[in-house]
Parts: sequence; C-alpha cells; structure tokens
Amino acid sequence: MFYSVCAGSPQQGVPTAVGEVRRAGPRDLAGGVDRFVDASGELRLLFPGVLPVAAPFILFRLKREGFSRCRAEATRDGILVTAHR
Repeated sequence: MFYSVCAGSPQQGVPTAVGEVRRAGPRDLAGGVDRFVDASGELRLLFPGVLPVAAPFILFRLKREGFSRCRAEATRDGILVTAHR
C-alpha cells in the first residue's frame, strides 16, 4: 500500500551515499529535512514503527518544504518516504 501526492557522514540523519535510506522519527521533520537530502536531491526516509495513517501528514510536510515526486509506502518496518527536490 502506498500514498502519493504528485506524480558522507556516519552521523544520524546525514546521507553517506546517493540512494541511501535513512531512519527518522516524526519529530525529525520539525527541524526541516534538508539534512536528509543526498547529493542528487533525493530524499529516502524510513519512519520505523509509524502507522500508515500518518503518511498523508508526512507527505503534506514534504510538499510544504518544496519537494516533488513525494511518495509514502507502508512497509513491514514502518513508512518509507521518497521525494525529490
């Protein structure tokens, strides 16, 4: 099941490679998600343990921050969010 709107460093939240999926909590969006964007402008975040009902709210936040091609997929581990800036 998925919801959709619109068609370096080992530190937490900092992408170390293009295409890497980072783990984040919903509160991590409060400070902006620029720190999760890789060099190619792609955002891939896994929100572990978050129920699918939260997906529209996460997508709304990403759209407000200027992301396009936003997608949220419910996985066994939580919500996997992808977007492009």
